[in-house]
Order: sequence, then C-alpha cells, then structure tokens
Amino acid sequence: MRKIEILLITFTILLLLAETRLNAQDKAFKCIVLGNSGGTEGNMSAYMLSNLKSDNYICIDAGTLYNGLSKALKEKSFGKFKLPKTEKLSSETYILKNYIKGYLISHAHIDHIAALVSNAPIDSRKYIYASQYTMENLSNHIFNERISANWGSEGTKNPLKKYKYITLPQNNDIDLNETEMSVKTFYTSHGNDYISSAFLIKSGDSHFLYFGDCGSDEIERNNYMFEIWNSVAELIKEKKLNAIMIECSYPDEQPDNMLYGHLKPCLLTKELNQLARRINEKEPEKALKALKIIISHVKGNGEKNDNSLNTIKYQLEKANNLDVKYIFPEQGEKIEF
Repeated sequence: MRKIEILLITFTILLLLAETRLNAQDKAFKCIVLGNSGGTEGNMSAYMLSNLKSDNYICIDAGTLYNGLSKALKEKSFGKFKLPKTEKLSSETYILKNYIKGYLISHAHIDHIAALVSNAPIDSRKYIYASQYTMENLSNHIFNERISANWGSEGTKNPLKKYKYITLPQNNDIDLNETEMSVKTFYTSHGNDYISSAFLIKSGDSHFLYFGDCGSDEIERNNYMFEIWNSVAELIKEKKLNAIMIECSYPDEQPDNMLYGHLKPCLLTKELNQLARRINEKEPEKALKALKIIISHVKGNGEKNDNSLNTIKYQLEKANNLDVKYIFPEQGEKIEF
C-alpha cells in the first residue's frame, strides 16, 4: 500500500474519532429505579437520582421506596454497598435514612407519594421539594392528622417537622440541599385543571428533564408542554440535556376522553416532534437523534395476559421518525446517562 493511501486512511480514522468525541455526551447522572409503573402496587413512581460520582441522592416522587430498595440491592444497583457491621438497621432502611437527602414531588396523587407517607416514621429528617400547588395538597390533604400524622414543617397545630417543606417557584434554579444538583420547576397539566410538575435537574453543565404525570397540549388545550420544550431546546442544541424521562401510560387504543391527563404513543410522538421543530425547523428529523427518552408510568390493564408494555414499546418504535433512543427501565435497575 502506498504511503499516501496509508496517510489518507489514518487521517480518515482520526476524523471519525474526533467526530465521535464531539458527538459523545459524557454521563453525568445515575438513576436507581425504585418504582416505574403507572400504579402497580409495590412498583409505583420513585427514582433515586444523583451525580454520577456521588451517593447524595434526591428521590423524585416516592410511590414505592422499601420494596424498590430491596430489588435494587438484589440487582447490586448500589455497587459494592455493605451495611456497617455494627449497624442494627436493615440495608433498605440504612439507605433510606442516609442516601436519600430529600424528595422532589411532582404532584400529590397517591401513586407518587404512598411510600413517603408510609415510611415517614422510620425515615430521617430531610427535605420535601414541590410546587406551591403540590405543597398545599400535601399539607392540607395528606399530612393533616386525618390521612396521616403531620410529618411536615407546616400545617396543623403540632407539625412533627420530620420533613422541611421547600416550595419551588416556577422557572428558577433552586439548590437541592446536600446534593450536587439544582432544579428548575415547570407546571404540567394532569387533566381537569389539576397541576403536576416537570423538573429540569442540573449537575455541572449537564441536565436531566423529568416529567411527572402530564397530558399533551393537544388534549389538555394549553401550552404547558410547548413552554417546557422552549426552555430546553437550546440545551439540546448544545448537547447539555442528557436524557428526558416522560410518561406513556396507555397504548394508542385508549380513547382520548379516557386518558385522564396522561400520554399515549401517538401523543408523545407529536410532542417530541414539536420539540424537534423548535430546535431545527428545516430538518426536525435530525434534532433529537439518539437522545435518550426514558419511558415511565406504563399502566397495566389488569388482565391475565396483559401486554400493555410491549404494545406501547411497539407503537413508540414504529412511529420513531426522530430516531430517539427509547429506554424502558425495570424496577431495581440502575441507569447512567
């Protein structure tokens, strides 16, 4: 082979390697899935999130804690975790009390807060972060000495102050105490004028966008989703958004009038295309290529041969004109992105 040919091949390889490095996105977060279904007992929405190099976690929603921690330990999602020999607590309780520094609650529906309530007596003192709307629901309707003892820092006459309430304003970065992360909060619509939240979490220059329950702008007749897409479009252009976690509760066969403020594949696809057009109007099909879209909150139908998850997977992939990377996590799994 001639020298010139060798030089050309070498140059081409170097260019490809350089392009790969430019397009690659360094991992910045780790997420341990404590619960991921849309309401299955023992597997309801809860995700421990931290900086990749830290064990200072925020728990985003808290539908399932103890059962999810048990599964995560079996899967070795906490790496080489070993309970101190002198420790009397179980491994699950030790992690609950020491690793989770606070709870970031998207809304106060029971499948997102059940374990927060049931585990409060054995938990350590920490923070609850939520929008004003969600915080009022927690304070007035949950931690109110009727549904539960008042484990919060406000509310009834004798708050137990296990959890310090921190109300999140919209569109402002707020530090998540005792972690290496901050959060910016957006409203989403969850049907019948009920407000849920999306959280844009930042660590260094990297971001992760988490949606609580949410309906599409088309069905909910508002522009909440559009406003969120506007806010993150530049981050995607700059390759500073590592992943999006978003619900897809039902297959496409679910009637629009029975979505109850949730998404299905055709609607999620429309929303992602709206985001893509916001980033690159001329070539939207290139805007989200390989972006990680983590699917949450899939609801079962209660049938013996329930195939809802596989149906949703098929329908999302079939309509994947943007070439995004769909991820369908399992309970107990650790995801890095």
